[in-house]
Amino acid sequence: AFAFQACYGMPRDFGMDTYIGGRVVDAEGRPLKGVTVWLEDSIQYMQTDEYGGFYLYAKGRWAHKLSFTAPEGTSYLKKDTLISASPDSSSLVITLEEKK
Repeated sequence: AFAFQACYGMPRDFGMDTYIGGRVVDAEGRPLKGVTVWLEDSIQYMQTDEYGGFYLYAKGRWAHKLSFTAPEGTSYLKKDTLISASPDSSSLVITLEEKK
């Protein structure tokens, strides 16, 4: 069981976990692929897909801190945000600003 958890993260607790998902876009609303999304206080992270989409399951708490880091060689600033847990946290749209 340990090998499974090490490869795929913590197992989901269907009664207590909160779904956090959404999209990462640029200032014009275009999806950003390959942005690393980190769930603070956790080992969970993922990279956005070609639509800028991401999803994570977090322990049931009131708030969660997320960090968004663009791939190396791009001109986007890192962004940290704090979200409140809700039954429908799946409609987040995060906009990354370009470096000036």
